[in-house]
Amino acid sequence: RLERELAEAKASPGDDLAGPFVLALAIVAQVIRIESAYVVPSPITDEKAWEGADDWHLAVFTTDELTADTRIEIRNRLWDHGSKSIAGRVELVGSVETNPEPLARAREAGLKLELP
Repeated sequence: RLERELAEAKASPGDDLAGPFVLALAIVAQVIRIESAYVVPSPITDEKAWEGADDWHLAVFTTDELTADTRIEIRNRLWDHGSKSIAGRVELVGSVETNPEPLARAREAGLKLELP
């Protein structure tokens, strides 16, 4: 199922599957600088027990410091302005340089999103 959905997402970034992730990416970009972003079929970090752990996630890599306040601001914006279906499935990861394992998992299993 996930392979089929990934193929569909690659073919049409405006479809029902990809749209909420593109919106979430735009919301996150209002708060932090995004270095790289991937839509992945399952969590790539062990940050917490993820909501919908067996479904698609947005993994966002940033060089910005991810303080507790920054994480809360992003989560609040996602819940207030984004798709409720994925607001709890956005993973905030540090820099690609300091997080090679999550980056490798994202590259292997996911779809890299083009940044605006």
